[in-house]
Amino acid sequence: MDKDLRISILELDLLNVKYSVDNDDEKDNLVLDINYEILEDKRIRFNIEFLFVDKEISLKGEFLFVIIIKNLEDIEGFIKENKEDVIYPVYIKISNIISLLTDQSFPFPKIIPPSTWIEEEEESS
Repeated sequence: MDKDLRISILELDLLNVKYSVDNDDEKDNLVLDINYEILEDKRIRFNIEFLFVDKEISLKGEFLFVIIIKNLEDIEGFIKENKEDVIYPVYIKISNIISLLTDQSFPFPKIIPPSTWIEEEEESS
């Protein structure tokens, strides 16, 4: 028996971002910290912090991502099994922010594919 699964994005907000050029203090780094809570009305609230350091730049930010899955009973199990797929829109936003900010500071933007964040999340889990 197949079920129709519908996930709706209620909110996807960049809460803060800090960008610096000529960063000599830190080594190249990629960090992703994902926390979430399941609310009583089947909304899932993700707080996602990221850090991207590459040679002379440092970019640190935080996203709020809220979704709702109405027709699913085991939301916790679903999130654990499919976290990368569920928050893929955030990976895209992070990659876009890096491209946008580095394009303003350098002749060419730094392109970080969303798959890079998925790999980082898998390695840190």
